[in-house]
Amino acid sequence: MSRTSSDVEDALFRLTEMMSVVLDNDWEMTRDSIGAIAPDATFIRPNVDDEFNNWGNRGSLLAAYRQALAVLRANGRDPEAHDVDDTATEQPTTHISDVPDGTCAFCQSEDVFIPRVGIAFGMGGYDYSFCQRCIASMTADEFWRRLFAMNDYTYPPKLVSDRS
Repeated sequence: MSRTSSDVEDALFRLTEMMSVVLDNDWEMTRDSIGAIAPDATFIRPNVDDEFNNWGNRGSLLAAYRQALAVLRANGRDPEAHDVDDTATEQPTTHISDVPDGTCAFCQSEDVFIPRVGIAFGMGGYDYSFCQRCIASMTADEFWRRLFAMNDYTYPPKLVSDRS
């Protein structure tokens, strides 16, 4: 059963509105509260009984997100299906020193979105470029995990005092 474009517009407006509230207007509260998310949870799936408790606007954002998902699914679109090219998140097969200059560090695409960012590991480093597809397809944790692997480092890094 397809919904009208008005339903889609209303759902996307509410989602955008709540994103603005939580991720801009209430940013200080969001930043302070985000550390309280359980290790087995995510922002979208907080695994708590009351999503509004102590962070009321998060509950409203999650409700708007779920409504937008329902409307999109009713129109044959499912953003949670993650129909993304999996090559962007495969483990690296190339050492960073073998990646051609000016190409995406992860997929070697020449269509770079973020050109030449200097990142140093220890006393040395490389200039990295990234394409939008790779950046958009992974979490920050996946990004750093892959970058560390490409440089033959262990992730997550350990403090010198924590090494045995």
